[in-house]
Amino acid sequence: MLRKSLVILIACLLGLMSFNCTSNNSKDKAESKNNNEKKVLVSYFSWSGNTEKVAKHIAETIKGDIFKIEAVKKYPTDYKECTRVAREERRNKVRPDLTKKVSKFEQYDIIFIGYPIWWSDMPMPVYTFLESYNFKGKTVIPFITHGGSDESGTSDIIRDKLSGATVLKYLSIYDDYIDNANSDIDTWLKEIGIKK
Repeated sequence: MLRKSLVILIACLLGLMSFNCTSNNSKDKAESKNNNEKKVLVSYFSWSGNTEKVAKHIAETIKGDIFKIEAVKKYPTDYKECTRVAREERRNKVRPDLTKKVSKFEQYDIIFIGYPIWWSDMPMPVYTFLESYNFKGKTVIPFITHGGSDESGTSDIIRDKLSGATVLKYLSIYDDYIDNANSDIDTWLKEIGIKK
């Protein structure tokens, strides 16, 4: 009788252990599935087209939605005139009206924000964009194009402005290198855990 009870007890323990292992594996798969289902938005402001090239590569690589940040009042196509307008806007802390809003912004879990550096800062339409939505609980990832000034501390500005959001490591690309930057972009996406 004792031997029969011992066999039943061992069988029950093995059954519980087996159930526990199956249960943990299912949980891991469910968590993995949830990570893959995160909704991604790649937003960007681009004047010369450089930032747009980076944004499109990111969106295509990770299958994210794309959103172009555009001011209602267009910037001059002449470089010198554009820099004059940009400097004036920065000096006056202008928040230009944007041509459109992101539809159902709340559905996005991860938001990339791309922009060039103008006068050691983000272009003012990017400020309008940042101040137009609630980023609490979202993951924000800056990517920057520049002519030699790197990111000029703008990722810290984003971190300060978007309290409640998690701001990941930024990507900074020199303008002259844009056309050859895809492998660097892909490496960065892997480093921050967005691309496998």
